[in-house]
Amino acid sequence: MLCEQSDRGGGGNLNKITIFKRSDGEEIPVKKQILESRLLPAKCFKTKVGILIELVRDEKGWCWYSTLNNGLGHGLESAYTTEEIVLNGVQRTKGNFACAGCGAKKFVRCKVCRRLTCWNGEGVWNCAFCGNTGYPSGTIKSVGALSRGDK
Repeated sequence: MLCEQSDRGGGGNLNKITIFKRSDGEEIPVKKQILESRLLPAKCFKTKVGILIELVRDEKGWCWYSTLNNGLGHGLESAYTTEEIVLNGVQRTKGNFACAGCGAKKFVRCKVCRRLTCWNGEGVWNCAFCGNTGYPSGTIKSVGALSRGDK
């Protein structure tokens, strides 16, 4: 399964199949491919470890796909430029998507520093970058992603 709806948007398998006609009349199902991917720098609040979130785009839009534990800090800003990606539609995640540091299933974008920190969904959230605290609400509308290129 490529991506599925998050608990906010309801369930459902979004792994789409395209049917191609063969010359003998049979139909062949072919899975859709990932169109592009980006890395999102983030941090685990519990362990303070730098996390890279892989965001992939398929025919339905962007999907929160996987996370990588990247040691004490991701350290990729010097090699990549930052771009803002608008997340249109319902937020989707791969079934086993979770923080690579602590296993939390949710990430919150800080309204002060605009960076991502994981959250277990309980109590007050704390930004691992700037220390801002609060009770998260709403949906992330856009994220700063790392893309190849000159700064």
